[in-house]
Amino acid sequence: MKKLFSTFCLTVAAASAFALTPAEAEVKATLVGIENAAEQGKLYTALCDALPAKHQKAFYDLSQAFAKKMDPMVWNSGKGVLDTVGKVFATKSDFIVNSAITKEILSKENPSAADFTNAGKLLQSIASISLDEIKAQPNAKAFAAFLDSKVGKLPKSKNQSSYTVTTDEDGDVVVCFGSETGNECDKCIEFEKVAGKWIPEEWEDVDDLYEAIAAINQFDFNSEEGSQIKMQVIMFSSMINGMLAPILQAKTQEEFDAAINSILGSMGGFN
Repeated sequence: MKKLFSTFCLTVAAASAFALTPAEAEVKATLVGIENAAEQGKLYTALCDALPAKHQKAFYDLSQAFAKKMDPMVWNSGKGVLDTVGKVFATKSDFIVNSAITKEILSKENPSAADFTNAGKLLQSIASISLDEIKAQPNAKAFAAFLDSKVGKLPKSKNQSSYTVTTDEDGDVVVCFGSETGNECDKCIEFEKVAGKWIPEEWEDVDDLYEAIAAINQFDFNSEEGSQIKMQVIMFSSMINGMLAPILQAKTQEEFDAAINSILGSMGGFN
């Protein structure tokens, strides 16, 4: 009986050592909620709800400044490339997974054809977003719901819950996504509680966002610099679409591999 009691006490002590503090539990609950929301097609709504009101407004203001200042031709050129890449993923997924280059680059991830197909459809959906649609969103939560309607449900993350939540010596909650912990860990994020919400410490101050908004508002695509950027984006987008055309036209694995090798050859090969 004495031995049984000692074992019970040790078990309770060990469980207590690994128990989360109230603050750690709040941060973990926030992360789990966001992960679950992504699987339900409500990722951006969950991210928005996880932010204090002033941060929601800052991100919304940033989206509006961007949409109002962006040149439609530049936007459509970028969307065209994204849509073409999406088509490659969605329609050539079998060729992609059977490609030697894919196997070499993504040997550890080992993605399936369905993974590429789903990614392609997601890229095409994002590419369908227009500037007018962004500008039409009346507030942060509406914008988040709009993005969710485009992104939809996301597959369960392979890294879900593969992180540790601890408290550092200053009393701040730290989430570590790697095997290391502490100040030297480059995969650790320190969280601060702002207006009742736990957010990454880097997001605590919204001044950086409004500085970005000010920079966007000052930019002019009709200026000499803006015109050059516009021309470069349009030319680059056209070049990328031209390079991807043979891949989209490939009917066999051999044709697909030849198109990929041609692109890599023009870029100096693959190392």
